[in-house]
Amino acid sequence: MNGFVSQDKVCVAEVCIEDQLFAEATHEPGIAFLAAKFDGILGMGFYTISVNGIPTPFDMMVEQGLVEDSKFSFWLNR
Repeated sequence: MNGFVSQDKVCVAEVCIEDQLFAEATHEPGIAFLAAKFDGILGMGFYTISVNGIPTPFDMMVEQGLVEDSKFSFWLNR
């Protein structure tokens, strides 16, 4: 993958994070991004596994006081 790191306002639903670092891909080899029905990937994993130690969007939400508690969950549906 080729790209660069940017810093901007990132919104998830109605929650907007200021100064979030994220990667912007300018070239992705293979067909994964051509065939997939999404336009990007947003990391909601743990800080301990983040690339280059960059705070995750959820960590930034907690740090900026945008969520009531430092817990999140996923709802997976077919």
